[in-house]
Amino acid sequence: MNFEELMTDYVRRGEREKANYFLSLEKSMLPSHLKRVESGDRSVLKETVVPKWVSWEMLQEWVKYKKSAGGKRCALCELTAENGIEFMNKFLCDNCFLSIKNRA
Repeated sequence: MNFEELMTDYVRRGEREKANYFLSLEKSMLPSHLKRVESGDRSVLKETVVPKWVSWEMLQEWVKYKKSAGGKRCALCELTAENGIEFMNKFLCDNCFLSIKNRA
């Protein structure tokens, strides 16, 4: 089961806590942890605090999904974009940045 199917299954069954956990997981995982999960290092599960219901396969699917999505999520329009700027620790895509810049 891929990550998108897993997320829709959680939402359909009313397990929003689990879906929200994966959405906030990116903030608590270091980039080095993501690389180690990609390479198959299971010791990441011991080093990070993850609930018991998160299996190794789920974690690997989540990392694959994050890598395939590419880019970052814009703080204003919430769309994923590869090009943009970081402003006060928030990512702004080129479209939002240019629209703000042109207003001023």
